[in-house]
Amino acid sequence: MKKKIIPFMLIALFASIFAQAQRSQGPQQRPQQGPPPIPDSTQIVEIVNDLAEELTLSDEQKTTVSTLYFAHFNEAKKLMEQDKSDREKQREAIDTSREEFETNVKAVFSDAQKEKFEKLSKDKRPAKRGGQRPQKPRR
Repeated sequence: MKKKIIPFMLIALFASIFAQAQRSQGPQQRPQQGPPPIPDSTQIVEIVNDLAEELTLSDEQKTTVSTLYFAHFNEAKKLMEQDKSDREKQREAIDTSREEFETNVKAVFSDAQKEKFEKLSKDKRPAKRGGQRPQKPRR
């Protein structure tokens, strides 16, 4: 009888150790709260270069897209630095700016490039806020 209980006790012991280790990872493992950070100029250049490669943009398209990206992120930075007392109003302004930016960028692309861009944007964009959030484990 005792020989049958020992494996179950070992499994329970390891499960409790594993669960404790998961809890003790601390705040550095938690997802970021709030909007993502604004990319710096080096990151913007990387984003545009990656996009140019994915969509096979011409040099003229790449230059135009680059200008749009720099302008958009400068605008986003200004909007984020404005009065933070009304977060909802700030979020709406940022969302409107992003939608205008995407419209302007898509205007530079051919139809095939627009399709690829939309697919890339959809794949990389996080889930909308306010949707179903994963349940946090109770302690």
